[in-house]
Amino acid sequence: ALTLNYTTARPFFVYSAPAGRVELRHPAGETADTALKKLLVEFAREVVPSRVHELARARGLRVRRVSIRDQGSRWGSCSGRGTVSLNWRLVLLPATLHDYVILHELAHLTEMNHAAAFWDLLRRYDPHTDAHDRELTRASKLLMRMGRG
Repeated sequence: ALTLNYTTARPFFVYSAPAGRVELRHPAGETADTALKKLLVEFAREVVPSRVHELARARGLRVRRVSIRDQGSRWGSCSGRGTVSLNWRLVLLPATLHDYVILHELAHLTEMNHAAAFWDLLRRYDPHTDAHDRELTRASKLLMRMGRG
């Protein structure tokens, strides 16, 4: 659950992983859109890299670096050098889709293209790949517009 509240102090967030709750607090004078984007980017930079490394370790993979970016139309990318770049909007997705995006990029550590071998590997990582891909396409239509001014 995500809640947005005001603060008289510096913007901050409170995250409870076990409860799956995030509370974002921003100054009352700042526009909610600007404050929300800043806090979500900060939140993504704090929590997403550890999840990437956790999912990579479980599959015997090594990620060299994780970056959180403001990608215009993509959820993520993976370089041949082992860098996984992910869109900050990832934190707005349900956990299953959040992990699906990460697993998609992790599969690129082994298969750098979208050939049949890539999709076979991704389906081993996530047996619900086809359903998750459809859900992600639907979610993208709304979420990719967020934070664009």
